[in-house]
Amino acid sequence: MKIRHYSLMALLGVLCFSPVAEAASVSAGKSLFDKGRWRGSFFAGTGQGSGDTYMVAGVGLGYFLMHGLEAGLDGEAWVGSSPQVYKVTPGLRYVYSGFERFWPYVGAFYRRTIYEGLGDLNSYGGRYGAYMGLGGNAYAGVGGVYEKLTGCQETTYTSCSSSYPEITLSLSF
Repeated sequence: MKIRHYSLMALLGVLCFSPVAEAASVSAGKSLFDKGRWRGSFFAGTGQGSGDTYMVAGVGLGYFLMHGLEAGLDGEAWVGSSPQVYKVTPGLRYVYSGFERFWPYVGAFYRRTIYEGLGDLNSYGGRYGAYMGLGGNAYAGVGGVYEKLTGCQETTYTSCSSSYPEITLSLSF
């Protein structure tokens, strides 16, 4: 059985975060990416895998170990089709905040993908993109991801690697 492994996320939460962002604005002179700050993220949308379309929702939490360097943990649930899929992704990301209106980022991650009733998969990859401020503590990101499955056999999977766009919404607190 060939399994096609890729995803495409569409952001739905921008309007939900706007009132929260205004209520918790960054103090004068402080960066969204300063040491000791936290990142909270939410995403929802659709994804495709194994020829099926899924509803996808996820949350993430990150901590800035030093200015611009974040250690994070994100989780996703792919539901509405079979098998249901759950992803747990620890990673590191560096955000360069030297520009006024946008902040480029690069990162690396490891991912554990759990398939209901099937064997689990491991993968690793990198991401890149840029964040833009939305006001207060909210920021949105647009970028790309490259992901490679470990121990992958082309006879089982359509592809052992994938590239896909990434759209995120985050709050710094």
